Amino acid sequence: TIDLLVAHDFDDSLYTSYPMLEEKLMLCVPRQLPVNDRLREFQLNYEDVRDRKHLKRSCPAVDLAEFRDEPFLMLKQGNDMNRRARVLFDEAGFSPQIKINLDQLLTAFNMSSSGMGCTFVTDQLIISAPDSKNCVFYKLAGANAHRNLCIGHKRNRYISHAASAFIETAKTVYINDSEDFTVIPLI
Repeated sequence: TIDLLVAHDFDDSLYTSYPMLEEKLMLCVPRQLPVNDRLREFQLNYEDVRDRKHLKRSCPAVDLAEFRDEPFLMLKQGNDMNRRARVLFDEAGFSPQIKINLDQLLTAFNMSSSGMGCTFVTDQLIISAPDSKNCVFYKLAGANAHRNLCIGHKRNRYISHAASAFIETAKTVYINDSEDFTVIPLI
């Protein structure tokens, strides 16, 4: 009953998917936490992320292990961000102090902005959310510090003209190189 799905991972045997954009995972830390004092060279603010400074090679990634003693706000198990965060923690060699598990990324961001703990967010969320003067952001390194947001549909199923038009609109909004992204409705 679902025509289109926007998600991070698709089973290629069941779905045809089209990448829309790559999101970079970042660490969102309440500004008042003392850990920020020793990591000033790694800090980014809203304007830095909006201006895509974090995408430049000259922008250093922070070592997540620096935050081993800080409280974390996590998304619940089963969420893509939870899975990626767990891998990042494993790579950094520590288990986080989880203060609360949440359902939504925006809720975690807002709670972090209010000072409740560190959380993982995406650069797209930072850019889309209201400027948060109460947080600093840190670039992360590793294969799990980025993810592709895709739009997809079931393989070998009819794609309505409306769904096809939606995909075409999405590619003009989100994709720079739209030549690799052509949708032909199945009749």
